[in-house]
Amino acid sequence: MKPERWNKIESIFHKVLDVEEGRRGAVLEESCAGDKDLRREVQSLLAQHENAGNFIETPAFEADAATVRKPPVPLAAKPRPNLAGSLFGRYRIMEEIGIGGMVCTAIE
Repeated sequence: MKPERWNKIESIFHKVLDVEEGRRGAVLEESCAGDKDLRREVQSLLAQHENAGNFIETPAFEADAATVRKPPVPLAAKPRPNLAGSLFGRYRIMEEIGIGGMVCTAIE
């Protein structure tokens, strides 16, 4: 679709939304001037607009406090055992070098 065509569709869409519901059909008909494809595109946008309702009108953080869960504690903040010297298959953990990383050596 060419930008000019999209701009026209969008302009009519907003024009129709700006009038009271009882006049929308007449404004749509007048604005599309017999162009059935143009009318169909605008009607499609209007239908999607109506289906969207109040989707994401209320921010999530304003939800009822009783239903809001506490954020999980990151694994890095939880105490964990020192795995130095532990065996995993044929690998021995020598030392922790950071969270999520360890120096290992193969045991033969």
